[in-house]
Amino acid sequence: MIKGSKKKDPNPMQRKRVIVAFGDILGFGSWTRRAVNTPEESHELIDQIYDEFENHAEVCGCHIKFLGDGIMSLREMDENKTRDDNLKMIINFVADAYVLASKVQKIITGYYPRPEGFRLRITMGYVWKRQIKSTKRHAPEYIGYIVNLAQRLLEVSPTTLCVCHESVMEVLKNKKLAFKTSPVKQPAIYPRGVDEEDLKGLHSIHMK
Repeated sequence: MIKGSKKKDPNPMQRKRVIVAFGDILGFGSWTRRAVNTPEESHELIDQIYDEFENHAEVCGCHIKFLGDGIMSLREMDENKTRDDNLKMIINFVADAYVLASKVQKIITGYYPRPEGFRLRITMGYVWKRQIKSTKRHAPEYIGYIVNLAQRLLEVSPTTLCVCHESVMEVLKNKKLAFKTSPVKQPAIYPRGVDEEDLKGLHSIHMK
């Protein structure tokens, strides 16, 4: 090797178009501190929610990251598949994410005391993919604004179960879907790090 040259990186950053969902339990922190909330009740609720997270990870074929009281679910667009195939994948991803959110919400409402609810946000676009080199961790990381946006949109209309960004709605529009959509009112205060235009065109989704 020539002095001063760098060895070629076997795990280069790659550009990927993805659809990503972030979900978490609203009011989780304050719920865990409530005096009437016993460990027996809280552990049972958390176990049931994680069962749903794990079931989702098994059946959806997505890249999954568990985040304490929440989950990130992500899927790449397949460049070797047709536009229609990727569209079908997007529709299935949104439907599966909504079903997960609905199941978790149902579990939460069956308990007392309970957190305020569950919320999930879905975005789509280009990110950087990086395979981690560590021998102890082989799952890839996805880095970029679209991933951050999905997480920060949790602050918008926080009691709404499932909200899709305009990038997702643009793909879904005029398609025959198993769910209905309705516009979300633009918030007066923007979440930190979110561009103003990304708060326009948000829609909540509801199963028919």
